[in-house]
Amino acid sequence: MNKVIHIFSKILLQAIIRLNYGNGSTIPGHFALYLNKNILKWYFKKIKKGVVLVTGTNGKTTTTHIIKKGLIGLGQKVIFSNNGANLENGIVSSFVKALPYFSNGNYDYGVFEVDELNLQIILKNVTPKSIIFLNLSRDQLDRYAELDHILSSWQESISNLTNTDIYVYNKDPYLQKLKGKNIKTFSKNANLVSLIKGDFNNINLSASYKVLLSFFPKEKKKITNLIKNFTPVFGRGEKFRYNNNEITLLLNKNPESFNENLKLLTNLSTTYPQKNNIVAIGLNNNIADGKDISWIYDVKTVLIQNLDKNISKWVCLGGRYLDIANRLKYAGIKENKIVLVESFFKFKEYINGTQNKNYWVLPTYTSMLRIRSVFGNSSLGKSINA
Repeated sequence: MNKVIHIFSKILLQAIIRLNYGNGSTIPGHFALYLNKNILKWYFKKIKKGVVLVTGTNGKTTTTHIIKKGLIGLGQKVIFSNNGANLENGIVSSFVKALPYFSNGNYDYGVFEVDELNLQIILKNVTPKSIIFLNLSRDQLDRYAELDHILSSWQESISNLTNTDIYVYNKDPYLQKLKGKNIKTFSKNANLVSLIKGDFNNINLSASYKVLLSFFPKEKKKITNLIKNFTPVFGRGEKFRYNNNEITLLLNKNPESFNENLKLLTNLSTTYPQKNNIVAIGLNNNIADGKDISWIYDVKTVLIQNLDKNISKWVCLGGRYLDIANRLKYAGIKENKIVLVESFFKFKEYINGTQNKNYWVLPTYTSMLRIRSVFGNSSLGKSINA
């Protein structure tokens, strides 16, 4: 029966892609789960050597991709999360996409990012080889509310795991409260060199390195080189050129990621003349972004002010562009430096009117998807690979 469900889910996936209805990262999984709510257990049995789960408020997608690319570089066959779809239906969709129609599959490892409040659900279907807890901070209030609630669900999730290595970042005060067997801490590894920048990415790199090394302890040099050559993915530091302008996408989804992006840009922007630096902030409040946008006032004002010294313009985008403009004014940014752009198409026109500028684009999740869509037929869009 599960094989039949898989085949029909695969057909649905191909139809979605051919009709340009999306990338099929969730709907095929939703369909498969509707027909069999326990099908994820069947899928996980296709993986021979072990499953790695990655969760936390920030860094899940990047860490998942680092581990995935590391394992592939070490000669392993890997199935992994698609495009940040980290709910149960997204993970099922990953299997639907990866497995052939009539093959049983032959994968060594599975690497999946998991939504903070979906970890319990996923652990009912698999006993992973490793779980990584990256961090815990305020995210989308309309979905997550209290951090203690998330922490409690995590603690309950891991309490009965005896054969799973559990990795927690040793500087996160919430994560230090987790108790259980086989808990291992990791810290920022200053010796790791990579193309991705920022202190927050150092956490992702360090976690990935520790897990990869636990699987292949004799491959330290090779793992280090694989991490060194890892390139940013899907809006997490991608860099492109358009109309002789350089554009960098940095996903902005909660106060912590916004703060870390501001710190990173304050350092990077000093290498260019102030007149050439433009920061664009895309704020949507669709379901995938979180309906509550009050989090923008938890962003540290001093970090906005520090970056303002190095840039010439702040461009406000997205469905809630006026809210971002108000936040900037509240931080003391002068009105003549704030540009209001009503749509993402007009943002493209705005970029078309400039040359030799450095655009640092900080979009929320659906804003990022919209930007990618708008530039889909341009040299920027063609360079984007999720």
